[in-house]
Amino acid sequence: MIEEMKQDESTEIEAIAEEITGTLETAYDVLVERLEAARASAVAPLEGEIESLAREYASLEEAKRNLESLLPAKAREAQRGADALLIKGKRGAAESRLREAQAAQAAPAQMEERLLKLAARIESVRADKRNVARSVFEKWFAEEAQPVIRAVEHGLFITLLEGLTKSCYEFQDRTETGGSVPGEIPYRIPLITPTRFASLTAGEKSPEWRASQKWYGVRR
Repeated sequence: MIEEMKQDESTEIEAIAEEITGTLETAYDVLVERLEAARASAVAPLEGEIESLAREYASLEEAKRNLESLLPAKAREAQRGADALLIKGKRGAAESRLREAQAAQAAPAQMEERLLKLAARIESVRADKRNVARSVFEKWFAEEAQPVIRAVEHGLFITLLEGLTKSCYEFQDRTETGGSVPGEIPYRIPLITPTRFASLTAGEKSPEWRASQKWYGVRR
């Protein structure tokens, strides 16, 4: 019966530890998911605009390359056509044909100007996207991440560690296990010693200790 009680108590403590670990892991997952969801929602219109501009840029760039490859032949064809019209005495039509060819020659420069404007707009929208991401992060950090972390800190340091320390000293007083008073024989070592609580937390070589030094070391 006693062994069963001990086993039940051990199982209860293991369940508490697992529940705390699970709660913290869930908190981490929820925080990360909420940050990404907020970012995705905020930048979705900007990403849509970037995709649209990028498609236009790619299409126009290809059209420009194709036109540039055809222009020399088109210029020769236009010149031949104009010459044929001049021979027939159709000067106006010949001049019109040459003007069309000249306009075609100018088209790549106009397309390049549009490409530059598209590239500038894409970069501008990307800058907006970065600014939105920063804004989303700052809001999430202050309003979601920080409150959760502070609650965990309070739970660990104040509720658990400080609370248990106080309760342990109270237990020592109630059970008269505080050690000998001056002159008392035989000498009794107190139940609670200065180093007693050091074993509650992870040792100096543990990842927990190293992380604690990162977060709670000297702050500039």
